[in-house]
Amino acid sequence: MGSNITKFYELQITVRVDDNDVPPQFSTGKVIVLVPRDLHDPTLNLPQTVPLNEKSNPGTLVFDVNGQDNDRKVSFFKLQ
Repeated sequence: MGSNITKFYELQITVRVDDNDVPPQFSTGKVIVLVPRDLHDPTLNLPQTVPLNEKSNPGTLVFDVNGQDNDRKVSFFKLQ
């Protein structure tokens, strides 16, 4: 009987949102991305800062994430 256990690489991305108020207020959240892993860890090219209008509607595309997984040949992700 063979094993069908898939290993995952877990990427934890902390998101912090600041406003321009005085005094400034902020909130943080965490995004967890699980990528099936065979031999190579995936790599992501994440921006450090992304400007966003506070009146943006839910579901608005915030930014594109470029990444690569040499096991799966995945070359892009989208974060909304």
